[in-house]
Amino acid sequence: MDKRAKIEKCGVCWKRVFKNGKKGLKISLNKVIYVAFENSKKKGEKDPDYILVRFIDEPEKKVEAKKE
Repeated sequence: MDKRAKIEKCGVCWKRVFKNGKKGLKISLNKVIYVAFENSKKKGEKDPDYILVRFIDEPEKKVEAKKE
């Protein structure tokens, strides 16, 4: 009898250095993208190592007017 825990893949993760220079992880869970930044304000052992964020709004894209 196999006593190992059954597992199911639920997402993927990549190490990144982001445009703002912070190190972290880009996480995809159920087609939703999250970013986990290293906690630069960590002071104690109980403080989290990463801060997990999800972007609510997409950045505005510049739309150029067509020249006719």
